[in-house]
Amino acid sequence: MLEVIVHQIIILLRELLYTSKSCSSIIQDKFQYAYDDTLQRNLDPLLSLVSELVSCVKLLVMEILRENVNKDIELLDREDLYHHTDQGQRLISIVSSMATLISNTVLGCNSYLRLIGDFQLSKDRKYLDLQEMKITPQKFISHCTDGLKRDIDSTRLSKAMQEQQLNGSTPNHRSIARFSTIRAGDGKKLGLTVEGGQFLREIFQDRKPFDRDSTFAPFQLENEDEDLGDLLDEVNNKEAMHKQLMFNKEGALIGASFKALVYKLTDEIEKPDEFFMATFLLNFRSFGTPLDLIEALISRFDFSDKSIRYEYREKNGQYSSRASRMKNRRRMVCRVFQLWMGSYWNYSADYQYLPTLINFFNEGLSGFLPLDSKELLETAAKLSTLTPFSGEFRKRSRTRPQLRPISIHEARTCSIYSDISVASANSHRSSASLDHQLLDDHELTRIPSQNRNSMSLPLPVLNYGTSSLISRRNIQDMERLLISYRLVTGYSTSALNKSASDFNPQNDTRLLIAEWNELVSSDMRVSQPLIHNDMNLVQLNPLELAKQLTLIESQLFLEVEPFELLDGNYLPKKHSLRQAPNVNAILNFTNQLSNYVIECILYPKLPLKERTSRLKGWLKVALATSYFRNFNSLAAIMTALQNHALTRLQGIWDELDDKELDLYKYLARVVHPDKNFKVYRRKLKKYTENYRFGDIKSSKSVVPIVPFFNLFLQDLTFINEGNTKLRDDLRFKPYTLINIDKYFKITKTINIVNFFQVDYESGSEEFDTMSSFFNIEGQLDQDSKNIKPIPLVQEFILYEFWRVNTLFTENKDRGYQLSLSLKPRTYL
Repeated sequence: MLEVIVHQIIILLRELLYTSKSCSSIIQDKFQYAYDDTLQRNLDPLLSLVSELVSCVKLLVMEILRENVNKDIELLDREDLYHHTDQGQRLISIVSSMATLISNTVLGCNSYLRLIGDFQLSKDRKYLDLQEMKITPQKFISHCTDGLKRDIDSTRLSKAMQEQQLNGSTPNHRSIARFSTIRAGDGKKLGLTVEGGQFLREIFQDRKPFDRDSTFAPFQLENEDEDLGDLLDEVNNKEAMHKQLMFNKEGALIGASFKALVYKLTDEIEKPDEFFMATFLLNFRSFGTPLDLIEALISRFDFSDKSIRYEYREKNGQYSSRASRMKNRRRMVCRVFQLWMGSYWNYSADYQYLPTLINFFNEGLSGFLPLDSKELLETAAKLSTLTPFSGEFRKRSRTRPQLRPISIHEARTCSIYSDISVASANSHRSSASLDHQLLDDHELTRIPSQNRNSMSLPLPVLNYGTSSLISRRNIQDMERLLISYRLVTGYSTSALNKSASDFNPQNDTRLLIAEWNELVSSDMRVSQPLIHNDMNLVQLNPLELAKQLTLIESQLFLEVEPFELLDGNYLPKKHSLRQAPNVNAILNFTNQLSNYVIECILYPKLPLKERTSRLKGWLKVALATSYFRNFNSLAAIMTALQNHALTRLQGIWDELDDKELDLYKYLARVVHPDKNFKVYRRKLKKYTENYRFGDIKSSKSVVPIVPFFNLFLQDLTFINEGNTKLRDDLRFKPYTLINIDKYFKITKTINIVNFFQVDYESGSEEFDTMSSFFNIEGQLDQDSKNIKPIPLVQEFILYEFWRVNTLFTENKDRGYQLSLSLKPRTYL
């Protein structure tokens, strides 16, 4: 059968190639090459995949012939995946890639035909009847079930199913057994999924091939299972669903059963808003399973319109007929599937359900909504290329972007920011001018020269974001130390010989971070020669150090995915499950920055003047990070400076003058936890005050910001611990009501995270110095959004953090012990 299908694919591709070439020829003749031949872009790679497909199928067929299907077969748990062989996985990858290219080619042909109109193909060529020769889903299922009935012992299967039922471990998903994955396990231990076993049991009871095509009667249950059938169709019973909805006094939905939520999700009369759909699709795994969702959505699709028995007295609302109403409901079901796969797909948890979805789209949905079925199958094909067992999946384990990201950029005329809007332009300029004045007052633009004297660049000829503030001596010291680091760690990736113009901020910074992550998670320790004090980060220009910290922190923040923030996946007790790797990376970086600040100031054998100088330096770095809206680094630095290991050393603080103490108090106040971080929240709110996260689809901030990330985790923890998953109300017994209000709150918080995930511009645009001189205020926003990366500094930062982290890993109390070595305890 597989070889027959491949043969037909080749025939179809040949016809598609002939049609597309004919279209291209007519276009070129008729319009004199006025249009580009875009079809060729898809045809060339498509044809190159054909030979791969043929060779792969030959090898796969040989594997199948050698395989003993009946050996050690058993009923496996429904969570167990079918582990494809290498050739099987290769076939999936090839076919998935071909599906996208074929779709693009067909769309191209359609576009050409709309342009040139119908035309007659050559009569001297033989054309096959493709409709007659096609293998329909029912033919395919009939052929496959005949083989399964020969290979599987029906008595053994029935006995296994009965044992599952007696143990109470058989899930009630019979309504989707017809679309289920049948096999599970790997080459060493093959078996059946529970749903696959249910499906095959129906076949053996009928003793005839079971057909799953939507043109046939829907999956029929036995007479004694009529009550179960009514239960499955309950999601279409409006009256029953309304009894499973709970509202507060204001009329807002606060609780509902899983089925009632799916009913609301696909209600064609009272359509759900975007936020409700986002809340459900983001959180449904917390109170249900993907299989529960698939079953409920297929029931809502309602092949034979069984719901008419509940709605025969109702009017059709805004629809002209019952048929129109059902068509719109089914399209809403398609939309939920499309949103789930395109924007809320969990690559690890959801992959095993792709075959069930594909079967439903191909065998059930296509008979009613062929275009929607085609679009969903194309989306499923794209998702099929990345499996939890593939090398590509493991390679991209830290970042797996959604096919269609949830957020969209809106026009800046609809900016949510009051401080960038026309209404508050003056207040924004005043605030920005104050920031510039602070930078100037604390001489953040000074560049240390080789003789350790300083020079300060005048403001009009300096753009803070894109001007390099690193001295030649700094560069030489960092290059020397980085060579030592690489010799010790063995990493070959280097930013040493990369100029800023060759540096790709997104990819290369991500690569440097990945190597740093590997170092942090490894057992490698710093050798004695690397424990040095001849070069410290605080010796760099504070503004430049803040810029590179900001770029690294921004990249870490951009990597965080919504699923990492659900169900406490970020908590230390779940760290071993590795469900929040990007959150852990941010927390590691934050902690290492704090430890580095403490180590820097308390390092042994430093004179008091040098310790005080370093303290002042970190205050300047903290100020600079606040200028670039990097509140996470600001919080990490100020947390370190307020650590008891430092505050107890009064001699250092006595060396600060009034201006420096005022700066310390100002920065400490920004991230002070008083009244739930009131000052920080108020500062952040000015970027979101016109934005209602619970009402509309998330947009993006028009300025990049690195928020104080720990506060998001604190808010999510409070929501999780302060709100139960279910609502306990006797009025709704025996239904289980989900506390959907809890998940509304979680989604709003994650929406805010998503809103601020905006990258800093990293271009190297040239600025007109004369224009900047006369229009400084006009450059303020661009000045703190466009940051030029310096790869050498970024790599040095990460290595330095790792070096100090190894010291604090070996001795958790290192900071306080260094403090005690400078000022022993005094006992009264």
